[in-house]
Amino acid sequence: MFKKGEMVSYSTTGLCEITDVTSISEKGIKTQYYVLQPFYQKTSKIYVPVNNETLVAKMRSVITKKEVDDIILKAKDDPMEWIENDIKRNEVFKEIYGTGDLSLIIKMIGCIYIHGKELAQSKRRLRAADSIYFQNAEQLVNNELAYVLDINPNEVTEYIKLKMK
Repeated sequence: MFKKGEMVSYSTTGLCEITDVTSISEKGIKTQYYVLQPFYQKTSKIYVPVNNETLVAKMRSVITKKEVDDIILKAKDDPMEWIENDIKRNEVFKEIYGTGDLSLIIKMIGCIYIHGKELAQSKRRLRAADSIYFQNAEQLVNNELAYVLDINPNEVTEYIKLKMK
């Protein structure tokens, strides 16, 4: 069970603080909720029912600095291959992004980044869907890693590049 004050990653929202664990009565039934506040969106709140295993499974503890470095090295040693079929690639990217698994998401970002560089050499660009997955995934990763590494989110990409050399 998570505790008030704990930092967690929640699904595609990313880094959140558990600001409260509260009971809410609805139709005479009391249900306990984790109250999550996205770290970079102070005006939002997310209520996750403590007894909803599916939603609670989307919450995980924030990773450690060692885990960050391990994930980066793993992504370097085992990169993701580009999927030529647009429909299949979109399905795979959607599934990876939805898991919140930083290891897979970092591999996906690397895959899209490399393909984008290859396209740029022939003066072409990524498809819109690929670009959107790249931007959303990069923001998700940068926010959590910035918190863990105690750096600015816009410094995370450079940190990853240095570790991958």
